[in-house]
Amino acid sequence: MRGKVTEEGKDLRVCFPTGWHPHYRTEGGAAVKRKPISALLVSAQGEHSQNLERALNNQSIQPLRAASCEEARGFLQRAKPPHLLFTDITLPDGTWADLLSLAREAPKAVDVIVVSRVDDMGLYLETMQQGAFDFISAPFPAADLAHVVQCASTDVSRRRQAA
Repeated sequence: MRGKVTEEGKDLRVCFPTGWHPHYRTEGGAAVKRKPISALLVSAQGEHSQNLERALNNQSIQPLRAASCEEARGFLQRAKPPHLLFTDITLPDGTWADLLSLAREAPKAVDVIVVSRVDDMGLYLETMQQGAFDFISAPFPAADLAHVVQCASTDVSRRRQAA
């Protein structure tokens, strides 16, 4: 049975079998409201970025948009930067590696997910070795994206609490 959690204290396992919801976390089996997750989508253009935006919207995450590294820098330098950053491999003024560096300089933890139009094992390994949280290839099934968002959201929330 799936449904919307409307009250704190409701058991998430009844409504969300995975026990994860973007606005609630489980604490002792009860739902506790969590801080909203924000995401920055950095893409110059492309159908896959529109699909990604729709998929994030379906998870109750309203992504911010940037078309370049310079635009993304403005979001990442805020006192409250986005929790997640989805980036294309190349941008007009840089690459995923430039955004990974900018994310490391953010005042709070940001998990970077690199988005590619093709499967590339070499690039996947490079992004992971450099510190990206994940690498996804478009088109991506909704369930796979939901899993990546869930894991990244949990990771970045934990890292922010520990800081």
